[in-house]
Amino acid sequence: MNTAELQFNIIFTPHTAEYLSPFIHSLLEWTDCRYRIVNNGCNENDQNLLKTLCDAHDRLEYLTVSENKMVEHGIALNWLQKKTQSPWFCFMDSDILATGPYMDDIAAYMNKCDVFSTGHPLWHAPDDITLPESFRRLHGIHFGTSDGKCLGGTYFAVYDNEVLTEAMNSNGVDFRIYRGDSVPEQHRAALREIGLDKLEYDTGMLLMSLMYANGKRFCVEDLQAVRHLGGFSSRADDEPAYYYRGQADRIAVKLLGGVFAAPLLYLADCWYAFRRPSPGVTPEESQMLPFAERQLLEGRIRKRRNTARYFKALMQSLKGNKPRPPLPILGYAPAERRIAEVSEDVARVYRDYPPCR
Repeated sequence: MNTAELQFNIIFTPHTAEYLSPFIHSLLEWTDCRYRIVNNGCNENDQNLLKTLCDAHDRLEYLTVSENKMVEHGIALNWLQKKTQSPWFCFMDSDILATGPYMDDIAAYMNKCDVFSTGHPLWHAPDDITLPESFRRLHGIHFGTSDGKCLGGTYFAVYDNEVLTEAMNSNGVDFRIYRGDSVPEQHRAALREIGLDKLEYDTGMLLMSLMYANGKRFCVEDLQAVRHLGGFSSRADDEPAYYYRGQADRIAVKLLGGVFAAPLLYLADCWYAFRRPSPGVTPEESQMLPFAERQLLEGRIRKRRNTARYFKALMQSLKGNKPRPPLPILGYAPAERRIAEVSEDVARVYRDYPPCR
């Protein structure tokens, strides 16, 4: 593989370009590939910012998938894949920055698989990225299953485009989100056979499940030079302040400066999983989910939201030359260390490539 021939699609959604556009410079610095910068419902100021950036670099191309209204991420990916004639279909989330070279690693992996993915979010713990057999919802963070199936992810992915096109055409599915009742009936047996007959499939996850069932090869590696904030776009209009679900969170975070955060936040996740339905499903469907699944989802939502809010506050402070916000308390020390490390990477990017105003 000649990595200079790769072209990654990066989709920008409302309220993100002013914060995340400097990350594009880090990608240009550490890679030799090209990028499509894709507008999905951004406002006029963000569109102008992205157009100006693309005009200044010959490896950037500006595209609009939707001018005035944001479309579902999977629909945007379908549209981009149809416009891709090259041997590889590639995309990454807009809240990814590069901190070193990694294209040789991707080339090595693509010699032995049909789909390569990376980009574990900073806030993840091992339980977040691994799907137990009993869980009923297959989310984008599930890079694999507890019994060893490798499914890849949809944060940063490189597909053999011929294999991908054949899979989409033959299975009659694409990158959209699918609920159980929208899954074509002819696929049920294959999904049951591999233990992936689920209530819900996040962006691209039904497609990848069927590709796995049909023997396609997946590789996943958490490349350390690919730093994914995780969830910034979905929380871009949030307030840049710590997100408390209620008093239980406040006690966990504030008690003795967070010394007991891990066990207390775990108990808080259990409490909120017990007290309220899981988002994205009906209350009746939520009751059908294993309690462990609801509890883990509560923890993921909490960690993702507070990571996104922290980085928004950090980037606002860097733009305004103001004191940095305190690091978020997530109750998982490795994730907190990753966030602290990447905070310095973000600061360097903002110093070297100040965002346009």
